[in-house]
Amino acid sequence: MRALVLAVVVSTLTLGIGHRATAQAVAATPASSRNLITVQPLIAVAGVFSGDYERAVGSSGLTLGANVSHWNLDLFDHADATSVGYGLTYSSAEAKLRYYVSEQAFHGLSFGVTAGGVQLHQKFRDFDGHADRMSSAGAKLGAELDYTWLLGRRQQFAIALGVGGKRVLVHNSDDFYDPVTRYITSRVAIGWAF
Repeated sequence: MRALVLAVVVSTLTLGIGHRATAQAVAATPASSRNLITVQPLIAVAGVFSGDYERAVGSSGLTLGANVSHWNLDLFDHADATSVGYGLTYSSAEAKLRYYVSEQAFHGLSFGVTAGGVQLHQKFRDFDGHADRMSSAGAKLGAELDYTWLLGRRQQFAIALGVGGKRVLVHNSDDFYDPVTRYITSRVAIGWAF
């Protein structure tokens, strides 16, 4: 009889503990995030500002998003008005379509395509001290390969690493001095999923 009572008590405790652990595991599983905002803090130190927003579309691993970027390259000696100098200001906004291979938005490897607009402003100063400014605008196309991690108990803190390539399609007239029209990009971003 003691053996039967002991077996019932052990079974009850085991089932109760197992049920409680299962309930806690389900409660600790985060809800799927539908939005992600990221910035690139490492390049901000160099005066390059870039931010992204993504929104999951359905449950297939597709996201739609946008990026805005701005940087200013200033190679002027401002103390010497007669020195040669060059400056380029780059501002862009683009739309992104991204596919996460895991078919879960913001998790793992993704491939994306981008399209948008770019505004370029150049300024020059030649050996004679003559200064000139020029502007041009155009379209920008690109492709990206990224890997994203969502960290923390609620999986809301994001880290994203990536590489890509861009092609800037600007009107290349005689008065605009050959801006870089193809370039490689890299991405080290942090953000928040919600």
